[in-house]
Amino acid sequence: MLTDIIIESMLTFMTPDLKVYLRNAKVTNPLREPILRLAIQELKLQNGSKGLDAGCGVGQQSMLLAESVGSNGHITGLDIKPEFSIIPQTIIFFN
Repeated sequence: MLTDIIIESMLTFMTPDLKVYLRNAKVTNPLREPILRLAIQELKLQNGSKGLDAGCGVGQQSMLLAESVGSNGHITGLDIKPEFSIIPQTIIFFN
């Protein structure tokens, strides 16, 4: 997947904390995604809804929530580590 290649190439410029986080996320996110999708589906969000994902990390939940609220909705991801925002911005740019 293109985003995996991009993220791997970005590892050389990242802080040690972010490298560990991303390597762990690469393993655990495929396991978590189906559960997250079910949880978000149970929220029954309306198309056009708006929301905040505080402590979003690299934004996996934010992107899944954004899918759920559709193109008329808006999800803002916020994290204390600004370098985490690089990953979702890159994924969005290349998709």
